[in-house]
Amino acid sequence: MKYIEIEADYFRNFIEGGNSLEKFYLYLESKKKDGIWGDDVEIQALSEIYNRPIEIYVYSSKPIRTFHESTFYENEPIRLSYHGRSHYNSV
Repeated sequence: MKYIEIEADYFRNFIEGGNSLEKFYLYLESKKKDGIWGDDVEIQALSEIYNRPIEIYVYSSKPIRTFHESTFYENEPIRLSYHGRSHYNSV
């Protein structure tokens, strides 16, 4: 969450109500709590922090979504499966 805070000018655009600094910081505080799951914003941040592409799979052998898209990957992608409307597992 610290990385998202440092890169606030970028990530605020992808958080509902993020144009308000108050709502942006409320979002960050809520995501720091135990048991709160991450979503696209946090996945994008992880991709950038670790310089690894992240692929999301749903009932298919082809990813439905790729974060940190590039034609050259220095690192192996992190592969996640998406279940239901809010749950990810590592593949």
